[in-house]
Amino acid sequence: MLDLKTKLFSLSLQHWLDIEVFSWRWFVKIMIIALFIFIFYKFINKTLNIIAFGFMISLVSTVLDIVGTYFIFWEYPYRVLPVEFSEIHDLVVIPIAFMLIYQYFIKWKPFIIANAILSAISSFVMEPVFIMLNFYKSISWKHIYSFPIFFALPILCKLIINRLKPDTN
Repeated sequence: MLDLKTKLFSLSLQHWLDIEVFSWRWFVKIMIIALFIFIFYKFINKTLNIIAFGFMISLVSTVLDIVGTYFIFWEYPYRVLPVEFSEIHDLVVIPIAFMLIYQYFIKWKPFIIANAILSAISSFVMEPVFIMLNFYKSISWKHIYSFPIFFALPILCKLIINRLKPDTN
């Protein structure tokens, strides 16, 4: 197994160096990441509960991405970094997008509506766009599978953060 992993890593790294890094797709991904980092610094309040919410979204997104790539549900033909199991969007784009929802839609009903809209856009607009751009390749995954995950994850994280917040009364 170790020999196979070593060979796979070598081939993957060579592919990344020869084809992926510095391609136009790589630069577009870098620009998307930079945009979301700008959004984070410009528009996100750096309070502990918002940061904790974003961290939880990032952690679960990363784990789910590792599982999805490991079980070959999808792959990333163009990666920012030469790693097989995860993409930078799990650490930047997804958490920051949901942090904006969490920050600006505090009450539950508006939060759920905004979360549903962002989940639908992520699943049914952004995933197909990323497939067209060859950023993402679905192997056995369907967009409809992503929606309940995108929808439920922020709700679960909000429940946990609300439970952990100190009582201010």
